Amino acid sequence: MVDVALNIKRAQQPTVLVLGTGVTGASCARYFAARGMLAMFADTRQVPPGLPAVQAAMPDAILHLGGLPTEVPQGIQTIVVSPGLQPDKVMLAAARSAGVSVVSDIDLFLAEEAASVLLITGSNGKSTVTSLVHHLLSSAGVASVAGGNLGVPALDLLNQPHEVAVLELSSFQLERSELPHSRVATVLNFAVDHLDQHGSLEAYRAAKLRIFVNCEIAVVNRAEPAIGAANALAAISFGADAPADGHWGVGDGQILFGSVPVMPITAIPLHGKHNVLNVLAAFAIAHAYGIELPALVAGVKTFSALPHRMQQVPSQDGVLWINDSKATNEAAAAASVRSVLDPLVLIAGGDGKGSNFAQLAESLAGRDASVLVFGKDAALLQEVLSAVVPVKQVANLEAAVAMARGKASAGTTVLLAPACASLDMFSSYAERGDRFTNLVAQKLVAGVDE
Repeated sequence: MVDVALNIKRAQQPTVLVLGTGVTGASCARYFAARGMLAMFADTRQVPPGLPAVQAAMPDAILHLGGLPTEVPQGIQTIVVSPGLQPDKVMLAAARSAGVSVVSDIDLFLAEEAASVLLITGSNGKSTVTSLVHHLLSSAGVASVAGGNLGVPALDLLNQPHEVAVLELSSFQLERSELPHSRVATVLNFAVDHLDQHGSLEAYRAAKLRIFVNCEIAVVNRAEPAIGAANALAAISFGADAPADGHWGVGDGQILFGSVPVMPITAIPLHGKHNVLNVLAAFAIAHAYGIELPALVAGVKTFSALPHRMQQVPSQDGVLWINDSKATNEAAAAASVRSVLDPLVLIAGGDGKGSNFAQLAESLAGRDASVLVFGKDAALLQEVLSAVVPVKQVANLEAAVAMARGKASAGTTVLLAPACASLDMFSSYAERGDRFTNLVAQKLVAGVDE
């Protein structure tokens, strides 16, 4: 454990530098202000969007905007690095050499968290599993809170009474943190993603696997043996095959715990085959915490899909329109494609973050499908996917939805599963998904070159 709390509580003058003034930075401002601390905040942007929240929590905050410090400011004892930020590694190395603590908001959270902690990461499905575990616990009467990379920042959870905290962690949060500790931890799956920021597949994998180092029970995916959990005291597996005793799987159309039928797969209220694995993982985590099987079944039946994750868009045209804007890498998009029926019109595109899209092409091979592509990596998508299905490049999402409407008839699935990040054309995957939903509702038909 990092002695974060002691460094902070001894301070009489500003000794903390927070790098980044987004959602995490604002939560740090609230955290330090509540403890009577004045902090310095730095951001590469001159007018970062999170600045008003920082100043509201800490009006006297010291600001360093338009660039990050290249050396440790005088008097700084602790540096908090926001996830995803790429600070000067030389500066951070010098800080550590000088005895300055370099930590994350997760370190600050775990230094004070007294309740049980459940940690969830993975390339795909982590938001759904985190939300479902929280829902299962709450439905069973357990005082649960959820946050981290999803929804509420971890530090804000400290203000909410709870028995257990369920945290979704990104690879960036894990990479930035000292070794976390948890009652239960999982890496749901591993796929190529974020190579543009981690630098290599090995670095990305290593960041994810840090979640297992200090966990009591590891929940692992049997289909991905490379995700090891050797340091855990115990391991529980899940998978789409028949499980051994004490593990989770599928057989005869049922969710199974060992040889015990738990519930029919058809009773799962989530669209897509990959959500069966998400439910298995969530059941494994919640059951490991202590929730009994009947409570798991009752809980999942009242769970609704998260926005932008295989979310069915209401339509009166007989076409199944699905918003899976959260499919921001090719593995997620490929899983979505495999989970729906033909005929299929796939809408994809954006910033591929270094992906080669071979996995997405494999999922489309032999399908009654066509693809509409747009955005930064549209040309690469067209080059790779046109080997297996017809592909048309369009100017934007508006044109894609309009053309999809012309291609689709009753019984067709139109799936937005971009396989890419959204920031080349949108502020977030959520804005992209909302735009898709609104376009479907508007029945846009004009302005398309067939």
